[in-house]
Amino acid sequence: MDSPIIEDNFEDVLGKAMRGLGLSANQVAARAELPLASVECLLAGRFEVASARRLARVLDLNGDCLVELAENAVRPSVELPAGIMLHNTPFPVPGYEEMTVNSYSVVPSAQSGEGCLVDAGASFDSILEERAGEVVASNWQFFLTHTHGDHVTNYDALTGKAAQVYAPAEEPYQQAKPVHDGDVFEIGPWKLTAIETPGHSPGGMSYLLQGASMPVVFVGDALFCYSIGKVAADFPRALALIREKLLSLPAETIVCPGHGPLTSVGFERRHNPFFA
Repeated sequence: MDSPIIEDNFEDVLGKAMRGLGLSANQVAARAELPLASVECLLAGRFEVASARRLARVLDLNGDCLVELAENAVRPSVELPAGIMLHNTPFPVPGYEEMTVNSYSVVPSAQSGEGCLVDAGASFDSILEERAGEVVASNWQFFLTHTHGDHVTNYDALTGKAAQVYAPAEEPYQQAKPVHDGDVFEIGPWKLTAIETPGHSPGGMSYLLQGASMPVVFVGDALFCYSIGKVAADFPRALALIREKLLSLPAETIVCPGHGPLTSVGFERRHNPFFA
C-alpha cells in the first residue's frame, strides 16, 4: 500500500494555530506587522518564506519546520512492526474529495486468532482483503480513539465481529464499554495502554502498544505528521497533553494517526511546527 499523503499543508497548520489561539487574520497581520493581503495569501496556500516566518513567531510555531513542510524537504520513513497493519480508506467530503481515514489491525500471532482493531475506517471489506485470510473473529477487541463520524463509519460492521468494543469514557458510543486513562488491555502477548489525549474531541484517547519489535502509539486525530487535529476548546491544554503524554514517549515510538502517513515521536519532536 502506498503511504497516505500528508494530511495538512502549511496553510492548514497556520489556520489551526490561529483558530486555537482565537486570532483573526486581521489580528495576526497586525501582530506580525504584515499587510493583511500577505496573511490572506499564506492562508490561501501561496507560500512566501519571510511572511511565513513572521506569522509563525506570532502563532508560536517553529518557522523552520513550517518552511520545511511547505517545501517538502523531509518526510518520515517509518515501517510498522510485523503483526500491525495500516488500513487507509477513502472518505471524501465536500471540498476535500481526496480525504482518507486510517484504521489499524493488530495480530501478534496469526495462529492464535487474537487481535484488535483501532478505529473503524470506512471499509470493512478492505480490512478483510488486506489481512489476506487472517481471521477477524469473535475474540478480537475493537477500540475507538474518538467518535467523530469518519472514525465510526464502519462501526456496525465491525462490532458484529468483535468480542468487545471500547470507546473513550468521555465519548460514550452505542454499546461500547468505557475506556479510562491508564486502562490496560491484553492483545495476545502484547499490552495496549489507554492514554487520554483530549482536545480534538472531548475524550480523545490514544493507545500505546508494547510487545512488538517497536513501541507503537495509535493517536487518532490528536497528532498528525507535521501537525495536529483541529482543537475545539482549550488549545493550550491540548498541546500540553500531547507534549506530556505522547512526545515524552521514546523517540523510536511509531505514531499511527487517524489521517496521513505514519510518523515517529522523534520525527515530530524535531519537525512538527507546533512542538519543535
